[in-house]
Amino acid sequence: MKRTGPLTLLSEAKNWKTDVPSGLVVFLVAIPLCLGIALASGGSAMSGIIAGIVGGLIVTLFSNSSLGVSGPAAGLVAIVAPAIAQLGFQNFLLAVVLSGVIQFVLGIFKAGVIGYYFPTSVIKGMLAAIGLIIILKQIPHAVGYDKDYEGDLAFSQADGHNTFTEIWQAFQNPTPTALIITLVCLAILVLWEMKMKKFAFAKIVQGPLVAVLAGIALNLAFCGVDNMKLNNDQVVSLPVWNIDELPEGSIALDKDKASPDGMERFQTRTIKEGPIVFKAEDGKFYREDNPESGVAKLPDDMISEKLNDPAKDGSPRFQLSVVKNGPVYFKGEDGKYHLDAPLFIFPHFDPGKVKATDIQFGHGSHGADHSTDSADVTKAETEAKLNMLDDAIKGVSDEDAAKGMRSTIQELRESLLLDSSKEPAEGGATPFRTATLILLTAVTLAIVASLESLLCAEATDKLDPQRRQTDLNQELRAQGIGNFVSGLFGGLPVTQVIVRSSTNIQSGGQSRFASFVHGLFLVTCVIAIPYVLNLIPLASLAAILFVVGYKLAHPSKFKEMYANGWTQFLPFVITIGAILATDLLIGIAIGLIVSLFFILQGTYFKSLWTKIEEKDGQKIHHLTLAEQVFFINKGKIQEAIQQVRPGGKVIIDTTNTVHMDQDVRDIFTDFQTNAEFDNIEIEWVEPLGTAVKKDPARVEGFEG
Repeated sequence: MKRTGPLTLLSEAKNWKTDVPSGLVVFLVAIPLCLGIALASGGSAMSGIIAGIVGGLIVTLFSNSSLGVSGPAAGLVAIVAPAIAQLGFQNFLLAVVLSGVIQFVLGIFKAGVIGYYFPTSVIKGMLAAIGLIIILKQIPHAVGYDKDYEGDLAFSQADGHNTFTEIWQAFQNPTPTALIITLVCLAILVLWEMKMKKFAFAKIVQGPLVAVLAGIALNLAFCGVDNMKLNNDQVVSLPVWNIDELPEGSIALDKDKASPDGMERFQTRTIKEGPIVFKAEDGKFYREDNPESGVAKLPDDMISEKLNDPAKDGSPRFQLSVVKNGPVYFKGEDGKYHLDAPLFIFPHFDPGKVKATDIQFGHGSHGADHSTDSADVTKAETEAKLNMLDDAIKGVSDEDAAKGMRSTIQELRESLLLDSSKEPAEGGATPFRTATLILLTAVTLAIVASLESLLCAEATDKLDPQRRQTDLNQELRAQGIGNFVSGLFGGLPVTQVIVRSSTNIQSGGQSRFASFVHGLFLVTCVIAIPYVLNLIPLASLAAILFVVGYKLAHPSKFKEMYANGWTQFLPFVITIGAILATDLLIGIAIGLIVSLFFILQGTYFKSLWTKIEEKDGQKIHHLTLAEQVFFINKGKIQEAIQQVRPGGKVIIDTTNTVHMDQDVRDIFTDFQTNAEFDNIEIEWVEPLGTAVKKDPARVEGFEG
């Protein structure tokens, strides 16, 4: 086990020729992942960037993993999103800080040993599954359909689709520009891999870097072509500190409330297309792509545009869109607009920000009780009044007037259906309940983040060409320090992450210095050149991740595991299928259960060897016991001794037996008692434990 620590990182800087280019590639991949996970979690863009910086600079200093890269993890979104929604961001940050303390304590008490109990077949299955998921999840980004956030690894997505239906939607709505960029970048990567690697400069100038530069060049070129410009969702979207002009749709904020310093402030806004809905006869809205689940009302931030073509049953159809408020800018004396946001947000215990509802982990939104009773009553009354007006119109003789009135009533009815009541005001929670919820969140984060880090560290060691082994207890302590610092400065929780780690390995990283360099690039480029980074198309990054995914799930991996036999191959493929169909931790758990089944099966069949021979007219049964004999072996042993008939002989060999459960001892005790009555001769070869006591290589202190 190699030594680790902040000072030893200096000695690893000797690998700068390989680690700097590798760290640059990891940095390029990390940017959209940090932003996407932050967006999905309900945090600010900077919270994801801060977590990435902490993972690169802080965790790396204390980690023992040679090639592991840490940062915000998609696997925690299901916990982080509902926790932020309920606790409020500053209370949540306090939970992140506490989770870091818990992780550090777990590392001190050597809880990292848990990571050694995951079978190789399951770890390799995890790697192959992530490779396949990377490919599947990047297909929509490659064709320009960027509805799902970058870094999502779960089967069921926040946008209502799953991995496969998202791909179908992507091919239904392609963006030619993104597709062209993807194909060009893929061609560059393949060319670099097959032809250019033999040149010395290719070790410093990595293929992924060339692909990204080509993607930026194509993006700039297409900006001047009508209908070919990529939109904001299709490129990296870092917060820009200073801008010359406000984006279209920005609104001026109330001067008295928003500008106490006299500076005029503006809220940037974007409108994102949502699903198409239709109004059914039962008064509910149904999504056209999911007609089985309806809602009585739509959220406040929804706007709609009536479509000309009605639904199949004649119901009016609406294209829903949502207005998303973006960063606030103030106009400075230099005439430019400056981002009005703190660089760091600090933890704060504030019961008034807590919603008085329970957190529902595993969902993309918090479990607030959005009661619609009062809204439904109001709508019912208004609907009744509109119906009365309909009846009154029947008596109007002027057909044109009646037509106009009907049109007005229809507009009112549609407006009623699209309106939604405000959420009931939250009264906060008591200090005790707030503290309880924060502690619950901290413990949950610590456990899940620790498991993900340990699994990824084990997987990274399997990918390491030098097969260096990580001290998992040290890794837990490093992750604990990282989460403490990240939460302290307004960042999301961090774990070791396999996508960035495998990118690091495949880009030629040799030591921890590559991960540290990736952190340096994050902290400098995000602040200094966000304009340049925001020119990077997600399609070019998708091409890079395609290559990473292909190498993780290379067909040779499947052939290798198949050659190892069914006891290795089945847990391997079942783990892959389970992760693809659920998420990382659930899939790992299923793979582990399958592996345990094979272990128990092997223990059952390899606990006892029997041989029957006949000598001088007497049947002699030879029973040879294994080193470990447990209660699960009772059936096989009972079946063997029941074959011994009265007058027979049995030879029981326990020469190599180290452990025998009391349940099995009782079987032999009962059999020995009964043998006296059936005239069965019993011979023991090496009474239990005798050979073990004589062998210094065996377990000391064994009691036979």
